[in-house]
Amino acid sequence: MGSRQYMHKCKQCGKPTMHLGPSTSHVLHLLLSVVTAGIWVPVWILVSLSNSSQGACSICGKKKTLFL
Repeated sequence: MGSRQYMHKCKQCGKPTMHLGPSTSHVLHLLLSVVTAGIWVPVWILVSLSNSSQGACSICGKKKTLFL
């Protein structure tokens, strides 16, 4: 699994900092969706939403999650 870097305002630091989070392999999910005739699409959506809402501040380490 890969990772992505992005700027986000950390609630603990109080300033924009670099965050590191997981990335989604869209090519892999596209291939799985084609092979399974679209059955894989809901899984792809859930993985993408989950990965886009996760990350950790590179300064303080506070994790950004979907529910917190």
